[in-house]
Amino acid sequence: MGDLHRQIGERLSEGWAMLSQHCPQCSTVLLRSRDQQIFCVSCQCYCLTEEQ
Repeated sequence: MGDLHRQIGERLSEGWAMLSQHCPQCSTVLLRSRDQQIFCVSCQCYCLTEEQ
């Protein structure tokens, strides 16, 4: 879990945003990149949300 927190922290410091939505596969909080793509750091993949 520590590595996951580190990865989230790194992306937040790079300007990514933490969302109130969670990954449908693993329930990890989703992040939005600076170019508006939604990413799960646990699954290491971009995904779509219901709004998209």
